[in-house]
Amino acid sequence: MAPINATSHVLWGDEAADVEHATLPHTLPGVLINAGAGMWWALVLQMLFGEAVDRRGLPTAMLAGAATAALAYVVDYHLVPKRLMPGWELRMTRRSLYASLGAMGAGLALGALLSRRF
Repeated sequence: MAPINATSHVLWGDEAADVEHATLPHTLPGVLINAGAGMWWALVLQMLFGEAVDRRGLPTAMLAGAATAALAYVVDYHLVPKRLMPGWELRMTRRSLYASLGAMGAGLALGALLSRRF
């Protein structure tokens, strides 16, 4: 739960990353912020690559997911103020953070494929 709770650092400061167990003030905002961010990046993928995914399928969806996850990394960890960063960097190793971004890219690709207009 700690990485999800860490996202609530937007509200509670970096101490939120020290919360190990599910709590209403930390976990609920963390889940809502992460879900909202996931929907935002899915919208970005659809706006930038949706038509190409519709036409070309799996390979384009995979590239679109990877590109969107890379864009999310740049925005979330290099462009926004520290207080608005996801907070996962407070609890996860760099390797785990990159793995989570890879999983995000794969999930975005799958979502793009499932929402294709045939």
